[in-house]
Amino acid sequence: MFDDKMRQSISGARALSEDFPERLEEIPVYDVVSKWWRSAAQDVDSARRHIDFVATVTLAYLYKKNNLSNLTSLREAAGKYAIDELTLNAMTETIDIYGNKIISFSEEWSSDKLLAAALFSDDAFAKYNRGFNVSRAAPKEFCRLAAKVLSVNETDSVADVCSGAAVFMTLAALHTKCMKMLVIESDKDAVVIGRLRSMLLGNRFQVSESSIVSENISEIRAGKVFAHPPLYAPRDLYEDSLNRLMKHKGFEVVAGLRKPYRVGWLSLLLAMNIQDIGGRTVALAPDTLLQRALGEECLAHRQLAESGRVEAVIALPHLSQHSEKLFYNLLICSNNNKTIKMVDASDCFRIKRKTRIMTDEDIDAALRRIYEDTNYSRNVSLKDMATMGYDFRPSVYLNDDEVIDENSSVALENVLSCLGRGKLISAVDLNKLSAKTETGFQYLMIKDIEGDTVKMPLTYLSAIEAEWEKFCVREGDIIVSRSAPYKIAAVPKLSGKKVLASGNLYFLRVNEAKVNPIYLLGYLKSERGMRQLKRMAQGGSMLLQKGLMQIRIPNAPMELQIAFAKRYITLNAKIKELNRQAEAIEEELKNIMESISKAVQNKSVIRYENYGFER
Repeated sequence: MFDDKMRQSISGARALSEDFPERLEEIPVYDVVSKWWRSAAQDVDSARRHIDFVATVTLAYLYKKNNLSNLTSLREAAGKYAIDELTLNAMTETIDIYGNKIISFSEEWSSDKLLAAALFSDDAFAKYNRGFNVSRAAPKEFCRLAAKVLSVNETDSVADVCSGAAVFMTLAALHTKCMKMLVIESDKDAVVIGRLRSMLLGNRFQVSESSIVSENISEIRAGKVFAHPPLYAPRDLYEDSLNRLMKHKGFEVVAGLRKPYRVGWLSLLLAMNIQDIGGRTVALAPDTLLQRALGEECLAHRQLAESGRVEAVIALPHLSQHSEKLFYNLLICSNNNKTIKMVDASDCFRIKRKTRIMTDEDIDAALRRIYEDTNYSRNVSLKDMATMGYDFRPSVYLNDDEVIDENSSVALENVLSCLGRGKLISAVDLNKLSAKTETGFQYLMIKDIEGDTVKMPLTYLSAIEAEWEKFCVREGDIIVSRSAPYKIAAVPKLSGKKVLASGNLYFLRVNEAKVNPIYLLGYLKSERGMRQLKRMAQGGSMLLQKGLMQIRIPNAPMELQIAFAKRYITLNAKIKELNRQAEAIEEELKNIMESISKAVQNKSVIRYENYGFER
């Protein structure tokens, strides 16, 4: 099953460490990533790549752990720890380029901090990389949920298929004693990152640089399988292999799919093919791969449904770390399933410092919805699947009791006086139009929306052309982003300024005789409203004007709408004040620690009363 030559090499390599701190994955590493990100490009003429960061902090950890004194000894140590030539070359190149930074980081950060940064920097690095994911790393929280579903133990054999930088396998290796662990990945950067992470964990798993369409992949078998199929892939790199694979039994139906989705579906089917009978596969897949298909495209969906391989599908929350503007689902696959359990866990998250995260409690809540009867789950028959065109998205089958009928609701198109979309402007053109001083013209973008309000002032423009005025918003308009995660806000007072909206935004101008704008805002931001937006979205992500117009609003009496609007404004003001107080307290704690650190460093007298401390 696994490469014996590689296994012998693994067993003979030195382990960097055997004892790891508990909850290593929860050690914050944003500060390490931030410092490297800000300074890396200033030191050398190179792009700030994720692989460079991981190699840098890995080497800093090695330097500190072994009490090394210079880069020569670090190069020697790298030769002892590196499991193969590819990893050694990456480490050597990093020492040549970032040698001073490696030493600096080893002096500034603790061993635990450096280890955590090397193993779990993906989400933090994606934040600084303008939201684009790094080495196709699966979000850590989803990997933690997948690990609990798979429940890996020391007797299992585990495969991680095309999931990028081996986040799932890193977690599995950290928390289990299983030694039969294989990562299959084709991206060279992700392969090196995976091997560095395995090295840090005592070479617990092997990383094979293989394409998913390689014929030898179909010979591998594992009891537990995790997969993160790519939504799109450069087919031209292995066109011939792809075409050959689609001719194999069980994979022919993929040929009927649209070309961009074939690689994702092949990855999914191959992952299930690797799974041993009696085993289990968990795959992370976006709505776009699972949504209803028509004609020949439906054959792949139908085959998967009728195979009895899908045990459950879990709709996951849209976390702040997501780089792609997609809704994700977790497919749980086993054998001989007569029905498919559809689970909605999209609300299993919480907001911490304006960031959506899944805590242990949220992950446990999602698990309960899989294995217990709740209002968030439902067993779906093949007949139900056929009726819905073999759509695998849980949102299609759940919340039937929340559907608003026509007698108690009104379509959005019937309460608007205008539904407009902003103007698409390229970054180059926007840069030319921008003004450094205050003008009477501003530009509204998605990033300017926070909560349910628009942060002012906006980017100033030198002018807005007359023909662009139809793309401008007015006070009281409701703003809705075109893509997930959906941002919804009300336009505040503009004080006479003209505000041009971005092409990624819709603006809803309501007929106030038919609906109160704050009532509409509150409904669209509610769980029911968000579910409707998601259902109407194309590919589970992009919201078209036609779909938006079909959103149905509960037809409450105007008196009740006005009462709600008043209460909404009052409570929202309290939330903002509490958030302001929380930020002030966090800043105070930060300043106190900074002051104490400086006093200790300078050997100054620390007066307890200055900090409000009690002896």
